[in-house]
Amino acid sequence: MRHFLQILAIAIPVALAATPCSGDDCEADSDAETLIQTQVHNDVAAEGGSSDTEKQAASQGHSKMGSFQRDVAVQNHTRRGNCDGVIEGMGRGINIGNVYEFDQGDTNPEVVKEQVKWAHDTGFKHIRLPVKWDGYFDANSDHTKRVTEVVDYALGLGLYVVVNSHHEKWLVEHYDAARQDLKDQWWNMWTGIAGHFANRSTKLVFEILNEPHMNFGGWNEPIHPSEQYAIDRTREINGMGVDAVRRVPGHENRMIFVHPNAMSSIATARSVYPDKWSLPGGGNDACVGITVHTYDPYDFCGENGNLHYYGSIGAMKKGLLNLVRDFRDYVFDTGIPVYVGEYGVGRQDDRQSERDTDLVREYYRFVTGHFRESGFATAAWNDPGWFAIYTKQEYGLHTVVPNLDSLGAAYVLVLIRARADCMARNGEAPQLQKDLTALHLASRSGFVEVAREVLESSPERLALG
Repeated sequence: MRHFLQILAIAIPVALAATPCSGDDCEADSDAETLIQTQVHNDVAAEGGSSDTEKQAASQGHSKMGSFQRDVAVQNHTRRGNCDGVIEGMGRGINIGNVYEFDQGDTNPEVVKEQVKWAHDTGFKHIRLPVKWDGYFDANSDHTKRVTEVVDYALGLGLYVVVNSHHEKWLVEHYDAARQDLKDQWWNMWTGIAGHFANRSTKLVFEILNEPHMNFGGWNEPIHPSEQYAIDRTREINGMGVDAVRRVPGHENRMIFVHPNAMSSIATARSVYPDKWSLPGGGNDACVGITVHTYDPYDFCGENGNLHYYGSIGAMKKGLLNLVRDFRDYVFDTGIPVYVGEYGVGRQDDRQSERDTDLVREYYRFVTGHFRESGFATAAWNDPGWFAIYTKQEYGLHTVVPNLDSLGAAYVLVLIRARADCMARNGEAPQLQKDLTALHLASRSGFVEVAREVLESSPERLALG
């Protein structure tokens, strides 16, 4: 995304100089150029532009880690990984959920590998494989052997693979800063996982604790996610997990994602991790990012949701954009790598037919496209039940999630500029201005929707000469 924005930072001013504007068009030009230039500036600052004083000030008042973990965190300040291209490489993915973390699907590796092969052949760039370790790692257990076989198969196909710790109730229900026994158990579990997968390629990605809630803070739970001790606990448990992985040789360049509390809510990301310096590693670990989940609004997306919640496809798009606007701005402000690891529309078994609609298909297309063109990696939630995609292929949800990769933002920009050059040579200035305006709007709200219309309106003009 950073490289794409740098292209935009150069391309848009050049295009604007060639096409005079007036009134609202000028304001749109200015907004688009300012957005791109600001993001490029933020990316540069995040890679070393901040002063030591600013870094020190930003790091004060965050997670109060125990002495052992604090020593490890200090060591991490000197470690800089190289995870360039991981987010883009992960691209659009899909979950293989409720298999190894919840006994709903068949855990036979041969059966799961069929789903992995389908994901690969369909065009997904990665799979997310939720795993419940239940507080212990045993390399010789049947559970570990099955997970490992699937991971290695997916890596062999060239897919990125995300492995996490899922439904660890022993931890989320009982954790507090005084429970050194739970900290030790957590540390040992993650060093075991890291040791087992140490020789895998960097296409293997880790998530630390899926959906922290309860003792880490959650909506409609005894501990509100905004409580400082809930935020501190979330940072602490994530920090310990990242440190455990980094302590094992072979993981210096392993991408690791951490979750905010309240079930990985996009609404709590800014309070838990307000900037890069609050992440594990103090902002100096380039291979740490955040992951969030969204089933918002749940009155539409949830298993008991209502298709009439929005009233129309257009209203749904506007509503979804409003829901994620603050989070998108937060990511642009901080430059933190982001992975949207779960989203989707579910229905209970007797209402599954509601998912076989243009409205739901458009949800998947629009949400995936918007997140991707905002620079996030994504994985739609998929399970054998309420949120099924693989076992409900007749609904066509899988066909609208991954196929937007062919309209990557940088590629679209090149094509639109080529078309604009052609029209300029032919004296078609009014149409050129219209296309540039569409480009500006797309750069702010997710390229795919508008850019597709621009490209398809006159494909014969895409020739460079």
